[in-house]
Amino acid sequence: MNPNDELSVTYLFYELQRRYRVSEQLYRVMPVVLVAQEVPAPHQITEAWVIAHDWILNRTLLDDSFRPALGYLANKSVGDDFALRELRKNLRQQRNLVDTLRLELAIASNEAENRYRALENSIERRIGEESAETTDGWFADVGDFFGGGGQDPEAAKARELAAKDAHQHAVEKAEKAAAALRQEMSTLHVYTNEYNNTLRTHLDNETRVKRLLAHIRANIFHYMQAIWSMEPPDQRFLRLHKVQVPVLELATVPNPEGGSPLADRHYEVQVEAVEDIFAGFREPGTSKHKAFMSGTLKPITANKPLVEVADLDSPLGYKGNYMIFPLKEHNALTEFMAAPYVDSAFGAMDPDDLSNVNLNDYGKYVCCLHDRLPAEEFEALKPLLKKWLELLLSDPLRHGDEITVPTDSLFIEILPGAHPLLENFKLRHRELDVYLAAENLRKGRLENLRLAKRLLQNKLGDPDIEKKIVIGGNGHAHVDVDNS
Repeated sequence: MNPNDELSVTYLFYELQRRYRVSEQLYRVMPVVLVAQEVPAPHQITEAWVIAHDWILNRTLLDDSFRPALGYLANKSVGDDFALRELRKNLRQQRNLVDTLRLELAIASNEAENRYRALENSIERRIGEESAETTDGWFADVGDFFGGGGQDPEAAKARELAAKDAHQHAVEKAEKAAAALRQEMSTLHVYTNEYNNTLRTHLDNETRVKRLLAHIRANIFHYMQAIWSMEPPDQRFLRLHKVQVPVLELATVPNPEGGSPLADRHYEVQVEAVEDIFAGFREPGTSKHKAFMSGTLKPITANKPLVEVADLDSPLGYKGNYMIFPLKEHNALTEFMAAPYVDSAFGAMDPDDLSNVNLNDYGKYVCCLHDRLPAEEFEALKPLLKKWLELLLSDPLRHGDEITVPTDSLFIEILPGAHPLLENFKLRHRELDVYLAAENLRKGRLENLRLAKRLLQNKLGDPDIEKKIVIGGNGHAHVDVDNS
């Protein structure tokens, strides 16, 4: 942050880097054997397979977006399935309970309706009997007295009260059924929302798991190589030591000169020598020729355990689903394959001459020749060195590359602005402040000269005292400091 608000500043941030020049050279030819490993088929890469290897997959995931799905599959998938099944069962039971309560409410409502109609009929009969009782004559009352029947308002009123009680009971029963239905409906809504949320989360996680499985199937070699790398050495040894490998031997042909048969190996060498940029490093009189070698192997009739052929405790790496182990000794096939990489002067050497040297080594070599050889010999080598340099510069696969590795260090450069940010009015005030400071400095110098002059005159008093009072004699004087 720029603390000066009057001048602009530009900050340049640089990330420090390390630069390395990387080159490679063939220093050793080692025979190897490739042992095929079983790779699961796509249908075998299931959730159970991922759970069995999750601790290895978690270390070698190609993208962090798959990590939540792997963690869910390894830690929560079984529990979520159980919780979803329980929620589904509870939801089904709650729905059945709600359906039962709806049926009970319908029955109770129908019964209340029937009771209400019965109550209305009772009221109508009571009103009819009371009306008939008030309108009949004296002869009707005499007939009723001698047992002739007639209206009975009290009995009708009793029947009305009984119908009213029955209706009230039916209404209360219907209200209780409706309240129970509302409560269970509320519970059903809660269960439904919980089940829907759980199901949505479960389906989302299942989609992530399917994406993870598709990713593993598409990159199975990467993950299987990681699984094989984490296998304990002893377990790997016991798993592979009895694997049978064929014994490879060269076929033999009769010896034209008699004696023991000869190996069936043929060489075709070109008569004309080829150009050799390393001729100066070879023995005098030697030349380089192109050659072609061929041979025939005996039919495979015998096998050996892998432990007798390869060093199972020192795996070199992987190629696809093949595990690479160093052979304990060459066989006919590896000798044939290693022949182009063996040079009589340098030992192990790349057949491509330009791959054995880079421009940096070439520069050191030329400087060494210039310092150690006589001038005549160095001049004689210049055409060869020039041609060698042309080949190195024209090679599209130039040997030795420079790589840049970023670091966590930071370098900051500050560039002050050329123009201030103040307006002209303030700039002029700043100029006047400079003049004022200069005058104050001049005044201070003159004041120092005056004080020096006083010292030369033996005036040691303070010149800045405003008033000085001298009291002489032996009397006691009273001085009013405040009024003096």
